Amino acid sequence: MAIARYNANGTPDKSFGTNGKLTSQIGSGDSESFSVLIQSDGKIVAGGYAYNDNSDIDFALVRYNNDGTPIFHSIQPDM
Repeated sequence: MAIARYNANGTPDKSFGTNGKLTSQIGSGDSESFSVLIQSDGKIVAGGYAYNDNSDIDFALVRYNNDGTPIFHSIQPDM
């Protein structure tokens, strides 16, 4: 998953991740985030899909601190 954060003037927020961007490897293949929520405490939750072995698509959820460091990730296999 990839997330970027920008300042109000449109420049990357360099206090977030690496120069305003972060990526997280979820599962054994590619992953995509489709929804992002900023909680009232500033933590970030991203939801999307993780492709395992590039043939199995699972639901993925990641939570980050407000500086972009990951707190946890979870993968729920499709049923």
